[in-house]
Amino acid sequence: MHERPTKSEERRDKRNNETTEQKAARLTAEATRWIAIFTVVMAIVAALTLWELIQGGADTKALVAASKQQANAASDQADAAQQFSDTAEDINGRMSDAVDQLSAAASNAKAGIKATQDTMRLDQRAWVAVIDVHGPELEPIVKFTNTGRTPARNVIMYPNYLYNLVGIEPDFNTQGSPKRLGVLSPGTERTAQNKMTSIPDLDKRTLYVFGRITYDDIFGKHHWVTYCLRLSDDRTQYQFCEEHNDTDSIENPN
Repeated sequence: MHERPTKSEERRDKRNNETTEQKAARLTAEATRWIAIFTVVMAIVAALTLWELIQGGADTKALVAASKQQANAASDQADAAQQFSDTAEDINGRMSDAVDQLSAAASNAKAGIKATQDTMRLDQRAWVAVIDVHGPELEPIVKFTNTGRTPARNVIMYPNYLYNLVGIEPDFNTQGSPKRLGVLSPGTERTAQNKMTSIPDLDKRTLYVFGRITYDDIFGKHHWVTYCLRLSDDRTQYQFCEEHNDTDSIENPN
């Protein structure tokens, strides 16, 4: 039984029996077909490339946008850090100013308290003063008092006298023997008497009664007062001298 040839065998036999013109036409058709296929493939590749470029451009744009966002965020953080630094510096400056103000207020308060204390002590302290000298010429009596509001403590008197020739001022640097008088209460008066020896030529001399009194106030401050009185020319009364009547200062009581 004769077998029927296959299609591939038929195509081979057909190609073997082709004329030159038929073979040329067949090759041209195959070449055209492959060119068409290649063209389609190239078109697909071009389309894919274009798509990739488009996607790549979008990604690049996204990356650029993200980079810009990161840059903006970094700038915002830098601004925030600078603002925090400025704020911290401002706070530090304000705290420093507040400390200075508090220190000044404390100093002012302290000065105010001290001024109040000084005023109170000045108003309440003892004030000892000599108010008069009287009595016989050879036995003058010195009267003194405490015009303050609190007692004078440890009162000590250093009385003295001089008979100088008329026109000659006494030497106030000499100091008499101390007389301890204890406490002198507010508003009270006390006297101390000087007994003198007989002096020749009294009519040619001037009697000076002078001295110094020291005492402490209740606040522990030490004070002093000096006094001087002279017998008048008619020898009837004592008058305060132009000098040596003084007391300690408020700033420096000692």
